[in-house]
Amino acid sequence: MGTFKEFCQETAVVIDKDKVDRDATIDDARLDKFIANMKNSYKENVTLSYIQKTVNVNPGEIIDKVSAKYSDGDIPDGLINKIAIGLFGKPYADLVDEECKIINVLSIYYTISN
Repeated sequence: MGTFKEFCQETAVVIDKDKVDRDATIDDARLDKFIANMKNSYKENVTLSYIQKTVNVNPGEIIDKVSAKYSDGDIPDGLINKIAIGLFGKPYADLVDEECKIINVLSIYYTISN
């Protein structure tokens, strides 16, 4: 299994940055704790096998799990932005593609594991 960063680059796609509300955020203490735990974990040579195994499933399974949690079937922009700002100091719309892929994987993981 490769590093977490490599996994993100190979697995994730960049969603349309213009469709993510740059001002959206959410207040969630569990998410704050998750971000704090991830701050140094997504770096270059780290393998996060527990995240990689959770996210590396059939895409239909992910869609079903996200849809079960959110009625519109989309991970909220506020959650995506909160992770982006927490890890990279800027909203999703201002990230480079490599950073977006990391945020996408972490957003999916957080959504389907909570």
